[in-house]
Amino acid sequence: MQTVQNKSDHQIKLLGYQILKNELGISGLIRFMQQFDTGHGNYVKDREEWQKEYDVDSLVTAINDLK
Repeated sequence: MQTVQNKSDHQIKLLGYQILKNELGISGLIRFMQQFDTGHGNYVKDREEWQKEYDVDSLVTAINDLK
């Protein structure tokens, strides 16, 4: 196993890709990488917008309505 001490984040990422390629093959590496999506936009701002009408009482009522 290669040591990661004193390596930059970029070097660690490249080493990780190399190890994954060696273990999974190129198609496995690609499939692995496709599982990760950093997304776009500002999740916190978007969440605040779609949750602005929620409060504890309305959530409790909605939960009780499911019973």
